[in-house]
Amino acid sequence: MQISRLNDQAASWRPHWAQLADRTASWFVAAVMLIALAAGVYWYLADSPAYIVIALTVLVVSCPCALSLATPVAYSVACATLQRAGVVLRHGAFLERAAATTVVVFDKTGTLTEAAVQVAHITALQDVSAEECFALASALEANSEHPIALAFDAPHSFVVDRVHVFPGLGVEGEIDGHVYRIGQPAFALGAAATGFDSARVILARDGLALASFALQDRVRPDALTTVEALHISGLQTALLTGDSTMSESQIRDQFGIRQIYTGLSPEDKVHVLRQLQQGQFVMMVGDGINDTAAMAAADTSLAIAPRDSFVQNAADAVLVGNHPGILPSILALARRCRRVIRQNVAWSVCYNFSVIPLALAGLIPPWLAALGMSLSSLLVVANASRLRRMPS
Repeated sequence: MQISRLNDQAASWRPHWAQLADRTASWFVAAVMLIALAAGVYWYLADSPAYIVIALTVLVVSCPCALSLATPVAYSVACATLQRAGVVLRHGAFLERAAATTVVVFDKTGTLTEAAVQVAHITALQDVSAEECFALASALEANSEHPIALAFDAPHSFVVDRVHVFPGLGVEGEIDGHVYRIGQPAFALGAAATGFDSARVILARDGLALASFALQDRVRPDALTTVEALHISGLQTALLTGDSTMSESQIRDQFGIRQIYTGLSPEDKVHVLRQLQQGQFVMMVGDGINDTAAMAAADTSLAIAPRDSFVQNAADAVLVGNHPGILPSILALARRCRRVIRQNVAWSVCYNFSVIPLALAGLIPPWLAALGMSLSSLLVVANASRLRRMPS
């Protein structure tokens, strides 16, 4: 029920083109009535017995309906198409904004990867066993909802007090009177992080490194093809991620993304996104709570199978299925919808400017005027029906 309600609200959204068309149509109706009255007076003074017929023909042949239908029909069809494809529109402006997108910004973990993070290797750095370090890490990460925390999901007997989760950085807590931190080297160790691989997760006790964890995540099979398809369509791509489990060269090789920013906090993501927005229209694509601030700051946003209600509420649209490969088709549909709307508006304007002078001259019979008016509206609807299929 909620999904249906959200899509109904989105379909009833009045884009700028629709608002302009509605304002134009209201003036158009008043102008046509005045033109019809003037035509009737003119032909009456010219002693034409058809002056009433000509005036009525002008009223009949004009078609403000096509102008008013040009945008809402196309928008409604496109929204229905997205709904069938598993895209829930939370904001009616999503299609309009998606059509204007020039840069697509991705989160990494859970968006381009499957968020199936695993610990590949543990390096104990002090006189503490790797098994105990993993148990300590599990105790701390049990308080985090980040996908990386799933890599440390294991039984443990430690009690963690005064837990504080730092989004995009790591987790801090007290165990047996000692302060433990797990996360990026700079977060866990502060100034002492020099020399540590930024792609590793560090467990520290009282500022001293206890263990280093090498993580690995499965890349989505369609991640590279999705990014390549965006590049082929002329869009730029960027990646903003809070973790550093992959180097920039690895990210570039596996995803094909050209602008890469790693080790970012949620605030850093917003700052970088603001820089990308200089002269560009940016879409943010993410799945986690660390992406909500960036989604709110972006020109438009898409959440992919979000696990948190905050993410759903922050995004303009939600992809219910866990398949980001549909993103190029979503953007292509938005651009096609914009083209169809422009075509419908252009057709309506050209039709009226072409037939009204002929009606004023008495060259169009009433039956043909009625037929032309009907066909004009049908053409607008038929053109919008081309949006019933997702672009391949």
